[in-house]
Amino acid sequence: MESFKKILLLYVLGDLAESQSQELFLELLKNKDARIQSMALRGLYKLKMCPPVNDAKRFAKSQNADVRRYLSLSLRYSKDKSARTLLEKLQNDSDFNVRYDAAEALKN
Repeated sequence: MESFKKILLLYVLGDLAESQSQELFLELLKNKDARIQSMALRGLYKLKMCPPVNDAKRFAKSQNADVRRYLSLSLRYSKDKSARTLLEKLQNDSDFNVRYDAAEALKN
């Protein structure tokens, strides 16, 4: 039940897109629950931010498609060349939504 509350809170905070939430999103990227990680990535995406590159590399290998999808969405805001490389790899993902979002992010 505690995870559900965190997920719901992160979802709402993401929709509010208040910059004060940035630190919370970054902190919760460290959570072991992939659902919480995906909502933290979604929050960063809504803030037009991306996770640190080392975290992004780890999330690109996640078993959870939502994590990889929100990673793709948030990487569109990175100026780092390694983010582009990750997006190119995510274009070959097994999940259609991840591939689509990675391709759209590369267009921008």
